[in-house]
Amino acid sequence: MKKKKGYLSGAGALAAAVVFAKVLGAAYRIPLANLLGAEGMGLYQFVYPVFALLLTLSGGSVPTAVSISVSELVARGEEEEARKFFSAALKLSLLIGLTGSLLLAALAYPVSYLQSRDAFLGYLAISPAVLIVTLVSAFRGWFTGHNNLMPSSLSQITEGLVKMGVGLTLSYILLPYGLSYAVLGALTGVTASELVTLAIMSIIFGVKHGKVPRVRLREERPHLKKLGKTMLPLILCGMILPLSQFIDSLLIVNLLGKTSDATAEYGVWTGMVAPLINLPVMICISLGVAVTPQMVESREKGDVDMILKKCDTSVKLTFFLGIPFVILYLIAPESVLGLFFSGVGQERLMRGALLLRINAVSVLGLSVFQIYSAMLQGLNRIKAPAVIMSAAMLVKLLLTLILTPLFGIVGAAIAAVCGNVLAGVVIFGYFVNFTRLEKRLVKNVSLITLCGVIMGLPIFMANGWMTSVATVVAVGILAGLVYLAAVFVTQVFSREEWQAMPLSGLLVRLDKKINGG
Repeated sequence: MKKKKGYLSGAGALAAAVVFAKVLGAAYRIPLANLLGAEGMGLYQFVYPVFALLLTLSGGSVPTAVSISVSELVARGEEEEARKFFSAALKLSLLIGLTGSLLLAALAYPVSYLQSRDAFLGYLAISPAVLIVTLVSAFRGWFTGHNNLMPSSLSQITEGLVKMGVGLTLSYILLPYGLSYAVLGALTGVTASELVTLAIMSIIFGVKHGKVPRVRLREERPHLKKLGKTMLPLILCGMILPLSQFIDSLLIVNLLGKTSDATAEYGVWTGMVAPLINLPVMICISLGVAVTPQMVESREKGDVDMILKKCDTSVKLTFFLGIPFVILYLIAPESVLGLFFSGVGQERLMRGALLLRINAVSVLGLSVFQIYSAMLQGLNRIKAPAVIMSAAMLVKLLLTLILTPLFGIVGAAIAAVCGNVLAGVVIFGYFVNFTRLEKRLVKNVSLITLCGVIMGLPIFMANGWMTSVATVVAVGILAGLVYLAAVFVTQVFSREEWQAMPLSGLLVRLDKKINGG
């Protein structure tokens, strides 16, 4: 019970940090979008998918691979071997990250030539971040493997603060020299934030675990082989979405026509709508980060009952977190976008609202994929998520080629939601077949969906009045309370599950008051 509480509490702390970091990110993007405009945000989003792709190739699989291997060794009581493994992982991360940074710098000119030459300086500014993030990822994997998510939580917050402070300051200073220089300043903020994060992680590791042990190359070979075997399928799985976004950055603008208006449309899609879709998905990724080493530990101990319990709770939490966002984005996308991006103009705002409504269901598709992927990785089914996401993104690519020339950026949005939902549905079916949890899953999902529909009633009734920040926030709070009350009344979560969550004392008291006992 204690371990379960630790896993959910750790996931809650990390999720809270992610939410705070995303709020900071939204607070950052509001003035940034107003400063750069739609075209400037388009340039920013040209660079970011390429950066994300190189980041995935170099270090995207590092935290999961390290956490899986470290948690296996710790579960067996082999702490010293875990330290030696981490030493090997850190050196490999240094080599891979440096290669990724140099590759991004080398690709800066040819890629920016295909997108927009104004993006060239941005690529140079963000290229050192590939090396830094890869090293940070190794540290995060170490701490996660020890079921300690606080360093990752803290770094999420500091990362957001530094990115916002440095990025906005440099963008403002450099804007008079041209839009490309302002984008350069914003992307330099990303590099600076990752450098601070690396310093924080290094200090925490030094305080808690001392120096990284020096290990001879002969002793490191088995660890490097094990790490490589784990990383390869994780890299393939992790690179699919960034690769898809990179292809989009080249394909969509060219299908729309290489004009400033096409860049602005792409900026609305990727700079305004995508972050709102990704917010709840990132929360579910936090849950996945916490559950993977728990699955590894239960697998090592052969505790099937604990695996099934954690699967059940994690899936319920995923739908519990995702469905409110789907309802909100379907009913009131104009109010949500207006809350964050009021300075982009009414025409862009309405276009963004349409795209957000179309892609609302992507929240569930991507969230479901992420949590099931994390659980399958912990159960040593690492290849399945990669195959499923590859097939889904191939479908998305084909639909993008067909629909974008017909319907413009709306066609690209339709293609995206089809691919995202397909990935979620297929991995859902695969996992249900693997664990035989279909009856409980159907019941839980049905109850949570009903609670989401009930939550949507006050939003629907007040939608016409949500014309200011105060009214949007007030209606959001009311809808949230209605949703939480519905979840308690329908008893979606057991009392044992409420006890395992953050703020467990308050949640258990509410459950007793509503349901008795």
